[in-house]
Amino acid sequence: MKAVKAMLSMTKFEVKKLIKNKSTMGAIIVALVLFYGIFFIFFLQSQLVGSSKDPIHGQKAISLNNKIANSYSGPLTDKRINDIIDYRVRTFNKANSAKNNFFMDVFGWSVANKFISEEDQGKFYTVNGADRTGIRVIPVNSLGTKFAPSEIKIGNFKTWNELFRVLTSSFILIAVLTIYICSSVFSGDFSKNIMPLLLTTKYGRTKQTHAKMFAVFCISTTIFIVAQLITVIFFGLYFGFSGWDTSVQFNLEWNIFPFPLKMNFLQLSIWILIIQYLGLLFTAFITALISSYTPNPFISLAVSLLVFSLPVLLEKIFKSGIFYKLLWLFPVIDSNVAKMMEHLVNPQNNFLFNSIPINITAIILFFVAVIIASFRIIYIRIRTMK
Repeated sequence: MKAVKAMLSMTKFEVKKLIKNKSTMGAIIVALVLFYGIFFIFFLQSQLVGSSKDPIHGQKAISLNNKIANSYSGPLTDKRINDIIDYRVRTFNKANSAKNNFFMDVFGWSVANKFISEEDQGKFYTVNGADRTGIRVIPVNSLGTKFAPSEIKIGNFKTWNELFRVLTSSFILIAVLTIYICSSVFSGDFSKNIMPLLLTTKYGRTKQTHAKMFAVFCISTTIFIVAQLITVIFFGLYFGFSGWDTSVQFNLEWNIFPFPLKMNFLQLSIWILIIQYLGLLFTAFITALISSYTPNPFISLAVSLLVFSLPVLLEKIFKSGIFYKLLWLFPVIDSNVAKMMEHLVNPQNNFLFNSIPINITAIILFFVAVIIASFRIIYIRIRTMK
């Protein structure tokens, strides 16, 4: 019991040491401002909100868009697609004839844009309004789905697409914040010449290292949970959760009708959050590992940021082959939800294995293995340091 209390006391001390300084508090404030910026771009300025110049915009526009999308929710069939396009014709023509009641029907516009062939788009929208005469609608059987189209559920996809865009951008932000805070976990003591003194204490080579690593774990976990709670609460209050059971194949912002798994947006969200959480721990522990080998926090931060972003640079060099596939094992690449989903349509060309579940399992196991290995290397290094 005493050992546990001692560990908790040391961990609390290490957390305070990393958090309670002016530069860290400044970084948190900057991160909050940038976090709001992400919300502003993808939530508050969403296409669903409309323009402030439109008579119908803001929360009212969101509510109407959700109502329209939910009213056509159901199996993907030719009849349902044609019904949506007919509705799009009516709303577009109504908007043209009543400028004072203009409303951007995002759901109908997206469906029409996807299912009306490119050559017919110019004929569909005319000066006098929308006209279906002679317009060909792409049949659902030609979408290349891996199972019957009727097994794909149509629904309110646009709000969830905005959520996935926020998750993509916010991961980079919280990863950089985590790197900034954790980069001094060991190098801070090195730069102040405190480490030699710590190594002479009873727990300096053992439990003190455990406490530092547990502090890194607690800080990264707290940052992730707080960021995701804010995101989910804001999303729920602003857009609502309707469309959670819509099939991921029907996100018309992505081109993934051939995606071979039956999955809805809620399931995808859980899947993404698990990958991003482990990816953040991966990033935090790699940062701690670098910190244990560098003489001051500035070098730790610079090297950690370089290592974190390096896969993005390498992706521009290796556009295919085994090196490109290996890049998908790194969090900064996996964090792009849209890109990952589009690449998983053909996993044999973009990932190490042909099976989507096996590829996701491989990514998770790689994260866990690196976390464990980083902890072990740090422990051995500090324990054997002279």
